[in-house]
Amino acid sequence: MNRAERVTALTAIAGPLRGAVLPIGQGLTIGRSRQNDITLDDRLVSRKHCRLEAQADAVALLDLESENGTHLNGSAVKEAVLAVGDELRVGQSVFLCEGGSRTLQTQAPGESTVVLRVDDSPYLKQDAPLQPTSRVLSDVKVLLGIGSALPTARGLADVRRTLVEKVAQALPAQSVFLVVNGEEFPDAISGAGRELMEQVREQRVSILTELDGNRIAAPLIAFQQLVGVLYAESDYALRSEHLDLLAGIAGMAAPAVESAIRLSSLEEEKTQLERELHIAHDMVGESDALQTVLKAISRAAPTDASVLILGESGTGKELAARALHRNSKRAEHRFAAINCAAIPETLIEAELFGFERGAFTGATQMRRGRLEEASAGTLFLDEIGELAPAVQSKLLRFLQEREFRRVGGNRSIRVDVRVIAASNRDLDAMVRSGAFRQDLFYRLHVIAIQMPPLRDRVSDIPLLASSFLHKHRNLCTHRVTGISPSAMRCMKEYTWPGNVRELENAIQRAMVMGTGPEIQPEDFPDSVLESVAGGGALGEEAGEYHEEVRRAKQRILQTALDQSKGNISEAARRMGLHPNNLHRMMKALGVRARG
Repeated sequence: MNRAERVTALTAIAGPLRGAVLPIGQGLTIGRSRQNDITLDDRLVSRKHCRLEAQADAVALLDLESENGTHLNGSAVKEAVLAVGDELRVGQSVFLCEGGSRTLQTQAPGESTVVLRVDDSPYLKQDAPLQPTSRVLSDVKVLLGIGSALPTARGLADVRRTLVEKVAQALPAQSVFLVVNGEEFPDAISGAGRELMEQVREQRVSILTELDGNRIAAPLIAFQQLVGVLYAESDYALRSEHLDLLAGIAGMAAPAVESAIRLSSLEEEKTQLERELHIAHDMVGESDALQTVLKAISRAAPTDASVLILGESGTGKELAARALHRNSKRAEHRFAAINCAAIPETLIEAELFGFERGAFTGATQMRRGRLEEASAGTLFLDEIGELAPAVQSKLLRFLQEREFRRVGGNRSIRVDVRVIAASNRDLDAMVRSGAFRQDLFYRLHVIAIQMPPLRDRVSDIPLLASSFLHKHRNLCTHRVTGISPSAMRCMKEYTWPGNVRELENAIQRAMVMGTGPEIQPEDFPDSVLESVAGGGALGEEAGEYHEEVRRAKQRILQTALDQSKGNISEAARRMGLHPNNLHRMMKALGVRARG
């Protein structure tokens, strides 16, 4: 690009005249009309588009008020002086300005790739001796434009859009892509293009190649870290000047792209935290144990992965399952629940998969199962550990193939449903003993959520109690406004083996049995009082009374056990109790069978 060398010819490198060498002579005109020296059959070209005038030592370019403009090195111009190496674009045609006897030359196969190290880019060197040619001035204008546009871009998508548009305007390229680290290559990039970008990533150099097409790519490096690759494809030959410019753009844009990536990551983290704090659910509490559950639900809900909810009875496993459904993309569809322990083994298969007419006695018409009813929604299988082995096998087949057959049917039915299961049993132990299929366990155990017992959520008891008071406010004839301090201490000291469900039942009973506006300790079931009596939670006078009651019950139980010679079943029969109830009372009162 020698500024002193005069432009003598135009070589068409894109458009209908591609490959033609057009001498300028004393001047020439370009336009769509046949009266021009160069006629371009292009709707983007005006009838009289532009004129080139040969002067003493230069060639002047003059736009003839064209509708779409005349572009020199990517910028629209009205008047300009041409220099060797400039690119003149008129409509869809691009011309390379040649000097002397020089014409466009195709590189030899061994020279068809140009590699530029980052440190060698003229626009990234602080002390680079740039000649003030029209090409260099045009490139600097492009860089300044990008430098002023990127700070105003908001987010990675806006930065990408701005950068791609600017590169497409500055280079004779038909396709431009910015691929940041961690992203997949767009489908529009060919295999050869992907190989080039991988090479740029690995070697951290800018590359121009004419192998299998005209391609160019440059790395974006910020703070010694590779953040992405800028890539462009062209229908005509690219030159080293284009590589210089793309490398300069990549170097200037890299910090902005890196900041946009970091900002995007922070915004995603912020959104995730907000989602964790604001998920829709009916669980009550603020304890750390419950917050851990809510965070797990927020992460699992948007996916279609199977979830296994584990925990003791009464901990709110179904509430967790409903929260998973409400915060999923299936929220507008049905949530169907089956308690596997409450349905007889002979009926559970028909309940789950449905049945055809005549499948068994009483099947007078076809009936859809819960799987079909929950199509596009969520199926919740509570107490999955109680599922019969034969049904376990059929459920596994559905989870693998996403299709099933109704009982008595021979047609496969495919449904899109998410499966959530729950159990209060030790499924690991059941798998080891052979009571539960290992392959089904792994299918259900994609994501596991452990529900904490109420004894690990003591700080949530006041909130839960208040919620239940409000929920059951119409249960009794008198008005209950709150819970006395001694009753609250009693609730906090009790271990609640039945968890939240037991707490709700205890509140309900206290509301019915109590007579005052506040729930008192004596309004609670005996099991609660017996467990905490003597511990100071009931107050001095109430504590003495209940301690005497506790001792009396201990004496009665111990006498019955002694008379039965330690036989619990016999002692229960003597007392008119079920053996299970006697076991519970013995545990609560600290009584043991002797001898």
